[in-house]
Amino acid sequence: MQKASMIGLAALFGLMISAVPSHAQTIVSTDVGPSLYSDGSTVGGASGTFHVVITQTGSTSTTDTYQVTVTGNSDGTAGTPPPGTHQDPPAKSGIGRISLNFFEAGGGSFSSTSPSGGTNAYSGPVNGNIGGPDNVAFGATGGAWGATDGATTIYSTADASAYVAPEGGNSFTGTFTLGLGTLGTSNVSQVEIALQDSGQQYSKLVRATPVAPVVPEPGSLALLLPGLAPLGFLLRRRRPSSDED
Repeated sequence: MQKASMIGLAALFGLMISAVPSHAQTIVSTDVGPSLYSDGSTVGGASGTFHVVITQTGSTSTTDTYQVTVTGNSDGTAGTPPPGTHQDPPAKSGIGRISLNFFEAGGGSFSSTSPSGGTNAYSGPVNGNIGGPDNVAFGATGGAWGATDGATTIYSTADASAYVAPEGGNSFTGTFTLGLGTLGTSNVSQVEIALQDSGQQYSKLVRATPVAPVVPEPGSLALLLPGLAPLGFLLRRRRPSSDED
């Protein structure tokens, strides 16, 4: 009976621990620069960089939930107001398409489900969102983007006023879920990132930071102890005394 009680206690503790949430963990935080032609020139005259962060926000035994954010850095060729003015070489463009591919160590890959996202309205420096070959006011109002899942996770919008602004002031925020990879693990090893619009393209293959094992928060563990104490006392009472044969 005592053995059964101990097994039950262990099972209860395991269930309680598995239900405890873990901290969000960032697997990618990187600046993505222009894609290059074989001669070293940038695709579409792209310049500057965009900052991309991918964070694991939740986890189960078979799926992991992530958040991705994309923000323009204050760099590259600046736009020349007013909007509609042609500029050659072109100013740094806003971004209206984000593509992500996820890979396991050993060559496996992941497919995503349930992607969604969009941009907030631009609130940066005056004219900081002007860019591209024709100096468009990118990201002025923000808005929801379309999203497709599968082997490549794609977010996109045809509305320039909802783009990621070229020099900061707004951000794209999206979410998606990854199941187990083709090799049967949940560990993302590398992420291939591609950003584009106005003929400009930015890309990078980046190594992902391994996700640490799920560890309960100290405050959550403290909440578990009062519930476990009565079971501990029960086991103590059932233990035979030392003077028994």
